[in-house]
Amino acid sequence: MSLRRVQAELEKYGLLLVTDSVIPSVAGLVAGEPIKGSWWSHPKSLAIFAVIEKLDDHEDVLLTTLVLNKQTFVHTRFWRDLLSVAMTKDRWQMDGLSKDDRALLERVESEGEIRASRTKTELPSRLLVRAKNIHTETGAHAKVLQSWRASAKEKHFRFRPKNPAAAKKALESIVGQWQENFGKKVTLPWQGRGREG
Repeated sequence: MSLRRVQAELEKYGLLLVTDSVIPSVAGLVAGEPIKGSWWSHPKSLAIFAVIEKLDDHEDVLLTTLVLNKQTFVHTRFWRDLLSVAMTKDRWQMDGLSKDDRALLERVESEGEIRASRTKTELPSRLLVRAKNIHTETGAHAKVLQSWRASAKEKHFRFRPKNPAAAKKALESIVGQWQENFGKKVTLPWQGRGREG
């Protein structure tokens, strides 16, 4: 029942946070209440985890760092918008990027995806790459940085670029609706880097 409810909310909005204490999120929907702090300490944490895993595996869903610099599920109908913004290498993405991050970006784009050997990188928060978790051979979790072209290929998505300004407006309309409905400032990477809980 929880998975169906979460999928319905994702289809309704097009975006859905993994967790947030105010705006719609997987953790809040599964728990049936807003969660402040870590959802891992909630009594329904195992159910929340199970829904996140199933949603992450769904063919019409992509998980990336997006709204409020948090993990956000993106429905397939907004993938074209997301990739059209992410693949521009606009000033907000590239200005002030460290030498190490530039080298890492070049490597990810060249190889398609790499296991993250260092934890501190701005690439996902600037939408330059997609960060995802994988299960290793030992059963542990590891972070992988993936190029947007590799993400599109993995999801069997034929990407046709859209005007980036129009793509931004499509995504901004969703978060604007949340701001209006829930009274919380909600940002996308090009609007600001502040993280709100």
